[in-house]
Amino acid sequence: MGELDPSFQPEQKNLSPESKYLDIETINTEDMLAILEKGQVVNVRPIEEDFKVMPHKDKVNLGNIVPHKDRTLEVELSLPGKGSLLVVYKPLSGENKGQLGKPFDPPENSSPSCNKEVGNFLVDTALGWELIVPTIIREDLPEGKGSLRPFIHGKTLDLASKEQKQSIYAGEQYQKLAVFDYLLSNIDGQSENVILSNLGGIYAIDRSLTLFSDYSASEWPMKGARLKIGYDNTADPPQLKEKPLPKNILSDVEELHTQLIDEESELHRNLSTVLSKNEITALSNRAKTMVEQKIFL
Repeated sequence: MGELDPSFQPEQKNLSPESKYLDIETINTEDMLAILEKGQVVNVRPIEEDFKVMPHKDKVNLGNIVPHKDRTLEVELSLPGKGSLLVVYKPLSGENKGQLGKPFDPPENSSPSCNKEVGNFLVDTALGWELIVPTIIREDLPEGKGSLRPFIHGKTLDLASKEQKQSIYAGEQYQKLAVFDYLLSNIDGQSENVILSNLGGIYAIDRSLTLFSDYSASEWPMKGARLKIGYDNTADPPQLKEKPLPKNILSDVEELHTQLIDEESELHRNLSTVLSKNEITALSNRAKTMVEQKIFL
């Protein structure tokens, strides 16, 4: 995929009344998880670079979906009494068979990408930061086991205007994303992987290149406050690295660390179903380091 023209203007589409996760219908998280877990498949197709959605009511900007290393499918799920949901499905069988220029060779004993997508959601839920949309694993889908998350209607950060970027960079969610990327050892912190909601928030997507037990195994050392910006460099992100952590963010990380070192905690037990012991330990160690140093890393 070639670079986008900086003058590119995302196509205008219509959306229904706004919901927290910008889905086709207003839907609460409980119903969303029910559809993800039990919904019947209505339609499946590969996600194309120029992604189209059905007509909706309210205006929102849509950008291109950036190709990535894993095979990615669009699935429509339906559950009687709960409604329908358009989701992104990444089958385990399609990992490292996507559209990157070269295959990604994950570190030895690294958990599958689909597991790491779920791990991101579990950690985000424990923090209460709402950066990651609900993500689960299912095994009864057309191409077998894989991760599922709702499709988010919105433009990516690289396509945002200067004013939008300035607003995001000045907000607490950006600070939380910088911390989250460090904790999760994200090596793919590109602006194409951050989506702007039409409610003013941001969501991080495509989180499979995370949660490494040995960060040095990465050949792309991009993480934490070094979030890469996109094609419009007129609004530079703040230089957060080594600045003091806000008290509320530090408190959240302290609580996360407490849960990670407690093998009986709900978080630890849930993470143990998708990550290796070494990956959980490395995550805990990063949280401990941040708590001790009290700065952006």
